[in-house]
Amino acid sequence: MLSAESQFSSEVYAYKNGMRNLLWVTGYVGSLHARGGMLYTSGNGNQAIAFELAPTDSMPRRIREGSVTKIVGRIEGRRHPQTGEPTAVVRVLSFQVPRVLDMPPDSAWNHSLPKGAPASPFKPGQGQAGLGLRNTSNVVDLAGIVTGLRLKRPGAVREDGTQSTGCLYLLLQQTEDPTESIPIRIYGRFSGQEERAIKLGTCVRAKASTLRVDSKRTGNMLDGGLEEVNSYLYVRSPGLYVATREDIQTIPAWAKSLIEEQARERAAKRASTAVPSAPPEPAPDSSPVEPSAPKVSTVAAQQVSSSSEGDDSISDEDFLKFSANTAKRIQ
Repeated sequence: MLSAESQFSSEVYAYKNGMRNLLWVTGYVGSLHARGGMLYTSGNGNQAIAFELAPTDSMPRRIREGSVTKIVGRIEGRRHPQTGEPTAVVRVLSFQVPRVLDMPPDSAWNHSLPKGAPASPFKPGQGQAGLGLRNTSNVVDLAGIVTGLRLKRPGAVREDGTQSTGCLYLLLQQTEDPTESIPIRIYGRFSGQEERAIKLGTCVRAKASTLRVDSKRTGNMLDGGLEEVNSYLYVRSPGLYVATREDIQTIPAWAKSLIEEQARERAAKRASTAVPSAPPEPAPDSSPVEPSAPKVSTVAAQQVSSSSEGDDSISDEDFLKFSANTAKRIQ
């Protein structure tokens, strides 16, 4: 865990593999075991957030069932053990004593529970007295490389029969292992515009975001009238920003290869769909003129070909600019 000195400077621990990854979330500790537990932030037990300790850390003695705590940590992507779908877990960096204004609002415990959902085992005795969710109760700030993209358009019918307002599902990668990609969702009618602007391989930052849990019903009934669910932790973002050198401090070799591969695929697709110009009529007693080759963006071709020159062929600063503009240059 973080040392007492490090806790006062977030820049010391705000990055994973050179990419921004930091969160704060406050709630009540439950289902505690030696390596982690659940953090309850509302009255719906299915919305509890899973957290884990690093392999070298141990649970502080002051953290017990029902403890009120503020977790400072990172979000780590993984695959759901039952379905194989993307989900995530909170990796704890430190447990801190929250301020009163850091607590989830009391109103989060007053909503009606969905049918078959368990109630939270904790009832807040202090909090924000019904105030709206504060930006210190649940906040995520991370940057990385987009490696997955899917759009649910507004009007699509959900499993419960209601209509979706639209959702863009993304995977953000910070490590070489693609199964560790972090799931992000952007809801709302502007999600389609985000989807058209973002391409695979783009370096982005999701700030002012929150941790959310999507609980999918399985139909398997348990004792007490409860229904088993598969829970997926994800990051809900209001929108993505272009990553800067402050957000992604270094570009690993695997990231350069991944982004440049995406650029080559787009360039090849553009070249394969281009219509070659017809050859001009040959002049008398002259050799036929070969048809001109399909054209690919000169700037994109120069950037893509740089991968063959080694990791130092393109600076990290230029690489971030290339990632941000790829969507405009290569369609």
